[in-house]
Amino acid sequence: MNKYLFAIAALVLVWAGCRKNVDETTKTGPIDVELVETSIAGYVLDENGETLPFATVTIGNKTVQANERGIFLLRNQLFDKNGTLVKVSYPGHYDAFRFVYPNLGTVSQVEIRMRTKATPNTFNANSEHTLTFASGDIEVQVTIPANAVGNQNGQPWTGTVAARTVAYDPTNANDRRVAPGDFRAQDSEGNARILQSFGMFGVELTTTAGAPLNLLPGQKAKISLKVPGNLSSAAPTEIPLWHFNENNGYWEEEDSATLVNGRYEGEVSHFSFWNCDVPNDFAFVKGRVVTTNGQPVAYTVVNIESALFGTASGVSDNEGYFSGFVPNDDELKLQIGAGCTNSIVTIGPFEAASQNDLGDQTITTAVFRHTGKLLACDGTPLTNGIAYIQSDSSSFVPQHLIAVGDENGSFNLYTNGCGQPSSAVAQGYDLANGLISNTINASINNNEANFGDIVVCDPLEEYITLELNGATPAAYTYNLSTTLDYSFSDSLMLRGRYLDSNNELQYFNGNITYTGNGATTGFLYHFIASGANGNEKFWVNCITCGNDLVTFTELPTNIGDFVSGSFSGTALQTNSTGAISEVPYTIKFRVKRDQ
Repeated sequence: MNKYLFAIAALVLVWAGCRKNVDETTKTGPIDVELVETSIAGYVLDENGETLPFATVTIGNKTVQANERGIFLLRNQLFDKNGTLVKVSYPGHYDAFRFVYPNLGTVSQVEIRMRTKATPNTFNANSEHTLTFASGDIEVQVTIPANAVGNQNGQPWTGTVAARTVAYDPTNANDRRVAPGDFRAQDSEGNARILQSFGMFGVELTTTAGAPLNLLPGQKAKISLKVPGNLSSAAPTEIPLWHFNENNGYWEEEDSATLVNGRYEGEVSHFSFWNCDVPNDFAFVKGRVVTTNGQPVAYTVVNIESALFGTASGVSDNEGYFSGFVPNDDELKLQIGAGCTNSIVTIGPFEAASQNDLGDQTITTAVFRHTGKLLACDGTPLTNGIAYIQSDSSSFVPQHLIAVGDENGSFNLYTNGCGQPSSAVAQGYDLANGLISNTINASINNNEANFGDIVVCDPLEEYITLELNGATPAAYTYNLSTTLDYSFSDSLMLRGRYLDSNNELQYFNGNITYTGNGATTGFLYHFIASGANGNEKFWVNCITCGNDLVTFTELPTNIGDFVSGSFSGTALQTNSTGAISEVPYTIKFRVKRDQ
């Protein structure tokens, strides 16, 4: 059974549903756009599951910034129930694209995983160059002819080209998580299709300074993609090529490739994400996850397995609804509460383009209730707040969830659980004003965690802010840690990242020493940062190191306590041309002692 093809791996990755009349219907593409007033929440992670704070999130025509925990929320907006595209941008990572299928008046939750960009491969545009890259069982070669690269104005580029490449193996679960879109497609005749992938890759060309480059009009690059071994028996002799349209999330058919000795060979006229896929018709399904007494179950894993297309996963929304596109002419297995012991039912086959209501799907495992009320500083209901909830059991599903308060600030969620947690923690956020609550602990009694009133009134718990040369780049909190050793000298290690004026991701780390427990000043002895491409650095001018005193406003006595303060001085900054200049800097920090 093929449990590795892409076609529905993302199509049902984010499930929600439909239960009321839509607010507005329009026709702008091969799939109808049906707008409903709804809310979408989510969180942004890298491919390893680490938080990517302050990412830029665009949903439809609305843009927000995730908070320091990677959480975002767009509330009570018009979004497409047949698939709303969520685009996330983060420095040093490829843009991520996911579709959400929202329901009128509910909250859909989506997890966005992003892939880190690799170090670029550089070559001279005047010479032919072959890029070779791989992921899992995928290996790709792209040959760019000499004098074939141009700038944004279509003028030939004769200098150095920086090429970043990425491959996606359809047999690899991690690659499926970060693949763009939901594999909806528009074929050469304008019809909506879904895709069965045999391999995907992306190429991004820029100058060494980061200006976009691409193939000149009339030029083509040769591609050669190795088909994964366990897909080779199903690989057709000729397969369509599809490129990803970042504006609407559709894969668009353009040309084809031929199978030669286990590799698909063809040509492409421009660079973006490319996919070798077989197109298929689809049907639409929807349903609702409920308890044995009819209560809706939020954020429950839903699996659909196809003998032809493989297994796809998604989650229900806060009222238990799920929906999405599935292969039409195939018998499917539906599992509600995947990861727990639940029965599997057979659904389908369905007619092409049909609408299919699966009705209530009752789960048989334990259900946990989470309740609480989000309040502003003055005690009034926080109407734009969320609570981030985690269980103390690593086997609990979901391990973390986002509860959105209603007009009274209250939330009441039933979730499916595999483990038997004894407690849970919640933290409230006011995303509009950048405020946070204390951590609220709740014991789980009779499968219920009541967090009571959650007052969201404090500034961010941990942060590093940087002012460099009089400008304040966007501050990022990343891998913040403290190391304190009272046996020798007390020291603090800071690690973080920020955006420079060119929107490039910069990394920095520093060590601070201070004398004795309870001292209010210390001195900085090391600080360095390097750009995403390794070509920009600044460091503290060590002539002034001993004079750059750190003023502490909090000092930790125990693990879990906070240390905070600020320091200023002079830094040397080196740009991409090698020019060095002295610039003033100021850094403020607040981090939790972890050792």
